[in-house]
Formats: sequence, structure tokens, C-alpha cells
Amino acid sequence: MAYPSDSDFSLYDGSLITNVQWDSNFQKIPILWSSGSYDINVNQITAGTYVGLPTANFTGTTGESISSGDILRLSGGLLYKATNATSSGVTGVVGVSTTTTASGLTATVASDYYSSFSGLTVGATYYVGVNGAKVTTEPSEYPIVIGTAVSTTRLNINIQEDRTPAGSIMAYSVSEKPNGTIIAAGDDVSRTAHARLFGVFGTTYGAGDGSTTFGTPDFEGEFLRGLDSTRTIGDVQADATAVNGLATASDGNHRHQMYQSDAAQNAEFQSPNSTGSITSAWLGTGDTAYTISQSYYSGSAPTVGPTGYAGTHTHSLTGDTETRPANKSVLYCIKL
Repeated sequence: MAYPSDSDFSLYDGSLITNVQWDSNFQKIPILWSSGSYDINVNQITAGTYVGLPTANFTGTTGESISSGDILRLSGGLLYKATNATSSGVTGVVGVSTTTTASGLTATVASDYYSSFSGLTVGATYYVGVNGAKVTTEPSEYPIVIGTAVSTTRLNINIQEDRTPAGSIMAYSVSEKPNGTIIAAGDDVSRTAHARLFGVFGTTYGAGDGSTTFGTPDFEGEFLRGLDSTRTIGDVQADATAVNGLATASDGNHRHQMYQSDAAQNAEFQSPNSTGSITSAWLGTGDTAYTISQSYYSGSAPTVGPTGYAGTHTHSLTGDTETRPANKSVLYCIKL
């Protein structure tokens, strides 16, 4: 390929170049570099001091013996093997060890890529496994991504940790819980394996066995309600129905008034007798209820007539076993 020549630019020829020519020169430089028609030959670039350039590797002191290729986490200023068996085991994941060393010595950690693996599945995503290992199957409780394999030996490191706070309640429209959660079913779980969640819940939802487990909330079949100043987190309200002054208690022997507002409008009340036939009653004055099939009453309005006494009695209410709004079911899960 050719090199750019003087003819490609506007040059100083005894007269100052114009602003337009100056801008044109600068615009041509990247065009010439990217056109594919020219070579750029640089003999040497030197610099006195490099400032702020990031480094992909760093060193630290180990808190246990580690091997090259182990996934490491940083805790209390020391490097340990990461493990998805507990919440603390995946906290502070920093990269892959490039050295094998004993506890208390210095190890080098790669945080951009590690190219000394073998047998990687190209294109696969790798997660923190147990005891410093890596796995391709997403763990069900603490899924922390390490990176992606770009060859059978090289893993590009891109640590991805779910930042959703432990104890968050999430509603899912499927019957299987997502990884990184447990179902909100009121189960007792391990204080050690789920130390992060225990640090949030404590014994709010039960102390478990008092030493190794703790309780979690049971939201199965429940409606959730926002906290107010009269309640505390985790308390339970039993079923209740607002009656607004109404009551269903026995009211003793009584009768009911029937009211006709206009004498010109005859009011008929029908009820079955003891044999099951219908008796017609036309409302009259006083305590009289006429039981003839065709009888007309005329008089001044209004007219009031009581029914007969029925003795002490109650009225039953029919309905479902609970009071509820229309709803759709979801699966409530708790973030670990």
C-alpha cells in the first residue's frame, strides 16, 4: 500500500492556511487511516510516565491454600476460594488465581481473563461452583457469573452478581422458583447457608430450632398489605369482615311492618301456607290481613299493616368461607 502524500493535505505555502483548510486536514486523517488504501508507519512512541492505566491483575494475601485456576473472593483483606454453598462464599468475588500458593502467602489474581484452563465449552457461561471451582449449570441458590469461554483454554472474566437485596419479595407467574430465591412457604432454613438472609430476617418469622435454622415468612394463599404505624413487620391479621353497625344476633319474637304509600295502589303479599299452596293477602288497616283471593281495599293513605308474630328466631347468612376481592394467583419468592 502507499503512504499518504503531501497532495492529500492543504499545506503552508507562505500564506497561512484557512480555518476551512485546517479543519479539512484533521478530517482527512481518520479517513485516510480507515480507508484501507494507506499504511501508517510509526517508528517509535515514548513516554516518561504512564498515569491511570488500569492493570488487569493484582496481588493479595491468601487466607487459605489456593491453586491456579481457583475462583477467588476477597474477605477481610484476604483471598479465599469462592463457593456457592453459602451466601458469604459468593460475596466479594474478584477473579481467578494465576498462582498456586499456601495460606498466608501472596497470590496473583486475574480480573480480565485467564487462559490456562483446559476443556472449556466455547461460548458457555461459567458460574461460581463449590470450593473455588467453576460450573456451567446455573446454581439454584447463589448464581454468580464468572465469565464466558472464548476458547477451550481462555475464560473472559466478567463477574456478575445479582444486587437485589436479600429478603426482597418477588411475585412470579410460573410454578417454579427462579434461581437465587426460595419459595415464601414458611420453611425453616439454615442460618449458615443463608447467612445473608438471616442477617436481614433474624428471628422475625421464627427462631427455627433456636441455633442452626431460622424461620421465613409464609405468603401462600395470603394477600400482602403495606406497613403502617399500627403494625409491625411480619405480624398477621386474622380474617375479618367490616359490618358497619349491622348485627346478626337473635332479635326475639317480633313482626315487621308492611307499608303502602297510596290507597289507590293495592299491595299484594304472597306466601306459601303449611300445605305448600299460595295464599294471597291484601293489605288492610290495623292488624288485619285479608286472605281472600280477590279483595280490594280503599281508604286514606298511608296504610300500615304488620305481619304476624314468628316467635324468637334468627336469620342465617350464606356465602363463601372467606371474604376476598377478585384475584389471580402468583408464586411469592424470597431473594437469598
